[in-house]
Amino acid sequence: MIFPKEFLNENDITFPEGVFAEDLTFMIDAFVNASKIVFINDIVYNFRLRTGDNSSTSLSKGMHYLDGLIEGYNNTVDVLKKNNACKYYDTIFNQHLSCWISDVALSETIDFEDKKELVNKSLKLFDGISDVNPTPENNAIKHIIKQIRARNLDEAYSLMSDYQLFRNRIHQLEIELAHKTQQVAILQSTKGWFKYKTKNIKQRLKKEI
Repeated sequence: MIFPKEFLNENDITFPEGVFAEDLTFMIDAFVNASKIVFINDIVYNFRLRTGDNSSTSLSKGMHYLDGLIEGYNNTVDVLKKNNACKYYDTIFNQHLSCWISDVALSETIDFEDKKELVNKSLKLFDGISDVNPTPENNAIKHIIKQIRARNLDEAYSLMSDYQLFRNRIHQLEIELAHKTQQVAILQSTKGWFKYKTKNIKQRLKKEI
């Protein structure tokens, strides 16, 4: 994206440093102040996904990152208030907070007490949503958010645990399905079928001996 320097200076729009969700804060500040936006339906750059020690922080679902997002989201709220643009709150945070609470619930590196701490620090953010409608649609996350907003936190924590178990089971089933699909593909080939039959005969002979 390209922004005229004069536009940024006139509206006192700066890119936050040293925080998470800094791109969200900057983009919202720019969009709500823009009088027009030009969209080009072409691929003009590629996003390179890094792995290992140099991977993007957004791929890390640890305590430091998820806790830092709360500060970043609060900065975005300040931008909305500064620009009298709170009407966009639901549009922005139905998506971001839905993904955030899902990441908290599914994190394997954060213990239960830390998850409770994160939820407690994010209460005001969830309170700001007037119409809970997760994007993308997710009824499980919707129920969790509603319990958080109603301050039924024990129920919310219970639902988060159930959600983690459910998603982990779905992931395991997907792995098993992929493995079975690969097995079927091998058996459907002539070489694979003969290999299977040979192995099967050997196993039967061993049992008889």
